[in-house]
Amino acid sequence: MNKTFFFIVILLLINTISAYSIGYIVNNPEKLDNNEEIIKYFLLSEKHNVLVLDDTLTNVKDYDVIIVSESVSKINFDNKIHKTLFLSKIAAEASGLADNYGTTSNAWEININKIDFITDGYSKGVLRIYTSTDKVHYLSPSYASNSNNLAYYKAYRSKSVLLTLDKGSFLIDKNGKATIELLERNLFFGFSKAQRWNSDSKRLFLRSLHWLKSGGLIDNDNDGYYSIDSGGDDCDDADSDINPGSNDIMKNCKNDSPVINDFSPKISKFIKNKEVEFNVQVTDDQIVEINWEINGESISKGNTLKFNKDFGNYKVEAKITDGEITISKEWNIEVKDYNEFKCSDVKGNICSENYICNGEFHSTIDTPTCCMTQCSEKPPVFEDVNTCETKNNKIEINYNFNQNNYFIGDNIEFNIRLNNKFIKDQDFIVNGYLYDLTKKKILNSKKSSIKIGKLSTESINLEFKIPYDLKVDNEFVLYTHIKNNDNECNDKYERINIDRKDEQIIIKDLDFKDVKYSCGDYVEFEVQVNNLGKESKKMIIELKSDLLGIKETSDEFELEKYGEDNSDRKKFIIKIPEKIKAGNYIVIAEAQFNGNVESIEKKIIIEECKETIVKEEKINIINLIGKSLPLSNNEKTDNNVINYIILWLFTLIVVFSVVLLYYSLRKK
Repeated sequence: MNKTFFFIVILLLINTISAYSIGYIVNNPEKLDNNEEIIKYFLLSEKHNVLVLDDTLTNVKDYDVIIVSESVSKINFDNKIHKTLFLSKIAAEASGLADNYGTTSNAWEININKIDFITDGYSKGVLRIYTSTDKVHYLSPSYASNSNNLAYYKAYRSKSVLLTLDKGSFLIDKNGKATIELLERNLFFGFSKAQRWNSDSKRLFLRSLHWLKSGGLIDNDNDGYYSIDSGGDDCDDADSDINPGSNDIMKNCKNDSPVINDFSPKISKFIKNKEVEFNVQVTDDQIVEINWEINGESISKGNTLKFNKDFGNYKVEAKITDGEITISKEWNIEVKDYNEFKCSDVKGNICSENYICNGEFHSTIDTPTCCMTQCSEKPPVFEDVNTCETKNNKIEINYNFNQNNYFIGDNIEFNIRLNNKFIKDQDFIVNGYLYDLTKKKILNSKKSSIKIGKLSTESINLEFKIPYDLKVDNEFVLYTHIKNNDNECNDKYERINIDRKDEQIIIKDLDFKDVKYSCGDYVEFEVQVNNLGKESKKMIIELKSDLLGIKETSDEFELEKYGEDNSDRKKFIIKIPEKIKAGNYIVIAEAQFNGNVESIEKKIIIEECKETIVKEEKINIINLIGKSLPLSNNEKTDNNVINYIILWLFTLIVVFSVVLLYYSLRKK
């Protein structure tokens, strides 16, 4: 690769490095010297996060990189467990990077000794690092073991100005021996006069930081794993979902073992000469091959194996390989006759009393009737309804339900689709039933007829009212019987659930003796209310009619839940107003409970009220005691009015008689 091009690539990579958190150790955090200020703001300009720390700290938190300023002569934290860049030759020597150090003056260039990540793109030999001469610091042997002297001062290879120590290097102890293992990278950067840095020294400084952080590896997708091209283990550095830390075996950058997700059969006992299919379902990040063996003999390849053997014991094995890793699934098989197995061993079913076997059955250890298919519900027995002994499937019946769960008092509406499979038109009689299977009793029935063209389908709707007095623990079905003019038939049933609501109040009746009444009459109304729910309820009954001016309310009372004392009758005696027009009036009875209302209304007829007519009548002497005189048979009068008139006439007669008697006596 062209060196210039590679150098440009490295520069671009440096410029795309993520921001680091940097702990900057100085002698006096309150007063930085000129170099410290320049380095701090240079790092900030490169978008790094910098926190200035005091050199007395013994426990520095987990920064990406620690920089030790030239002003620090001794560090108090443990550099062997922190990524550390030393600008101070004294602190570097004291921390075990070398056993000697020194300073040169009036220098402005160094010699590149080795080409590594930091020095890549440069050539060995002289490199200018300052814009004008200034001091350069160096470390001199002995160096820490496995350290790398990347650059040195002038021709003195023993004066390292850029020394790197990777993980696993050994620091020099107090006895001058390299015995302290380094757990994190360390680096000495000897040309620390930042006010003199040119572009190359700045670039070497930034690369030094990056080497400390990642060992010079590149993480283009910022997933914490480094590209294979730069020496890392991220197989796809352009996709952050693909890296060695992924839990997805398709994305973890390694060849994983194939995984068996599922397999069948789950049993190991089979019947003689009965074919069974073996299969395995496998996930792998590579293309896999499955080889099937029976008793060690290779039989076939692929996802499945057809097994059909005579009596005996067999070992079936599926060997799965991706070319590098092989796993297997084994079955130890017994092939016997039915009577040597339990029904469950041969995947059979024992049908209970209310179920039948629709397929073949065999005798096994635990039952003489081991059903080799699913058990199906035994058809119910219907009484007092039309039934079909021999069904003709050319009359096809299908139900269309909105629901299968109902409450007492509900209306059941369901649609029956009839398919005429005959090659001629047919007239059908349809009998539908709401049926109580437990009591063998018809609860409701409907009969209808329909004509359907040949090979055609038509629909018919039936509706049933669910009675209130059901025992909801019983079993209920909707049953339909269909027959044509030739008495060919078919039938169908569907189970439904019927329950009681927790709260269900009905007004069963609003009763009054006569239908017609007149003004001023007294009417006795009787209201019957029933509790059909599962809970007792307190309530009141209100009788009302706005036009008749009626509004009467009962005292509060309680109805117990259905099945107990759940019915009551309340009476109201109401007077029809004196002046009311003849006509039909509505009277409403309401049961009010828990904020709910149930009501019933009935019509009452009010006849026209007649006026009282007074006529001249013969007065009987007997009537003088205040009784009313008899009137003609064709007339009716009010007794009170008549009595008043009679009393007035009687008084007048008495007065007149007394006056006549007085004058008669005076003449004598």
